[in-house]
Amino acid sequence: MAEVTDPDGVEWSVDRRSFFAPDVVSPDGELTLLLVAIWPLWFIAHWLGVRWVIVIERAGSQVSEERVRGWGKSQRRIQEIAESVTAGTQINDL
Repeated sequence: MAEVTDPDGVEWSVDRRSFFAPDVVSPDGELTLLLVAIWPLWFIAHWLGVRWVIVIERAGSQVSEERVRGWGKSQRRIQEIAESVTAGTQINDL
């Protein structure tokens, strides 16, 4: 996860969407046994080529997301986005 501040002082975060994202968790906050059983398959699928979702948030609100294939490529893309935000060059594109 990358947390950076743009030239205007606004905080941004850039990270891969996790398996246990809020939309995957039941309303009362408990994970079902089914989700726990599926997690290893989800993880293996991503290592075999399913795209990682990179979530870009500005001041706590999601502004964009990108899909990138490969753990290393997704890590490099997170770093690129964070550097662009810090420099003030990515802000208008999102």
